[in-house]
Amino acid sequence: MPGPQEAGIRFFAYNSKSDPTWAPESPGPGHEIALPTGTDWTEYAWTVPDVDKVHAIGVEIYQKSDEPVTIWIDAVNW
Repeated sequence: MPGPQEAGIRFFAYNSKSDPTWAPESPGPGHEIALPTGTDWTEYAWTVPDVDKVHAIGVEIYQKSDEPVTIWIDAVNW
């Protein structure tokens, strides 16, 4: 069973053409927000980037190893 892994997340929004735009808090590769290594719930607030139309929002998981990273997402406020 995998244990805690170093991992991070990046937030983005898709515009009307489904092109991704990174949130200012995680402006692309190399700028991940670290995930906690424990199992406690952690709140993340991020800014939806300025796009012509928000077609979708998303979270990209970045991991530093080949081990699985599990996250749970709950209580999304818009």
